[in-house]
Amino acid sequence: MRSKRPRLVFFDCVTHYGGAQRSTVHLLSKLNAMFDVRVVDPYGVCQAYLEALAQASVPVTILPCQPRSHFIGGTGVIRRGLSCLRQLPEWTAIQGAIKQEMKRCQPDAVLTNSYKAMALLWLSGVTATYPVAYYARGWYQKHQVPWLGRWLIKQATCVLAVSNATAESLRQWPIPPERIHVCHTVIDMESVITEAKSPCTGARLEADGAYKILIPAQLLAAKGQRVAVEAAVELKRRGVAFVMWLAGDVKMGVDSQFVEALHETIERHGLQDQVVCLGHRSDVRTLMSRANVVVLPSLTEGFPRAIWEAMLLQCPVIATPAGGVTDLVEHDKTGLLVPFDDAPALAAAIERLVHETDLATRLAQAAFDKVTQTYSEPVTLTKVGETLLSVCER
Repeated sequence: MRSKRPRLVFFDCVTHYGGAQRSTVHLLSKLNAMFDVRVVDPYGVCQAYLEALAQASVPVTILPCQPRSHFIGGTGVIRRGLSCLRQLPEWTAIQGAIKQEMKRCQPDAVLTNSYKAMALLWLSGVTATYPVAYYARGWYQKHQVPWLGRWLIKQATCVLAVSNATAESLRQWPIPPERIHVCHTVIDMESVITEAKSPCTGARLEADGAYKILIPAQLLAAKGQRVAVEAAVELKRRGVAFVMWLAGDVKMGVDSQFVEALHETIERHGLQDQVVCLGHRSDVRTLMSRANVVVLPSLTEGFPRAIWEAMLLQCPVIATPAGGVTDLVEHDKTGLLVPFDDAPALAAAIERLVHETDLATRLAQAAFDKVTQTYSEPVTLTKVGETLLSVCER
């Protein structure tokens, strides 16, 4: 017998369980109080994601029509185009399974946060049959999303923008302002604080009194690890005693050349003992509690969960003004902002916090006050829930 609550189907093709996916699972678990939440994942290849959904008691359906390739990989227009063409027969087969599953579920609304998933929804006729909400979790500047992706997102009934910067970018596409709703990421404060008290795992974390710098992000060019390592070169030249932890893995389908170049730079400058690549970590919050500063020199961000968590754990933050970073970090008030792709400026900002301990304490306290008052879970969850309820009523 169907629940009296509106039925919400979350649809995405998940291949990696990172910060965005953690946020999605938590959001869906909380929305269960307002909606009859179901997840449809065409591929079911990310076991960590499926296990997290099961722990959160969110039912998931994996479609029986399984393709050979689980994502459009490769870099450059030609490679991505060829990959897309190779997948077209498989997409044609899977769209029938999607249509049947939606017919069985009869959702009052469909939620997704991937324009590749939007392509499948459009091919399956879902966007023409059911209200679809698109959660824009990145910065979504016009040049960051291909024209087809922009067109697909415009087919959504409404767009949830994860930050004010994202909303402003979407208005430039243009998407009518009345279809855009700013809905910040919903994060469980208690779990962040609890996990931060857990012990660290693995070796090479003893810093011997060195200043501890944490970069909690996947190893991607857009996350700015290259600039962070170049800043480490400058810090070493200045005689600063530090250790830099790169806590992040390599996402499926990402070109390995960036990671190889990163390791080459570390070795060439003799930084093996000071810049430590930790790979995937399940204890990033514990690392934040041990770090002296969290650094995120990204080129693009939606609403960076890592910065939010660092601010909650009262660890000072240094970041670039990328997208939703500016929703969180006010320069010299709740953190420090440095220019994009500027290693000397990043090194100077880190050295400033090394010497100005009172400043670090003041920034951390102000940041804590901001996230607990402005971006607490009750505030953000209410906004997301009300927006999705309005979609169901259309």
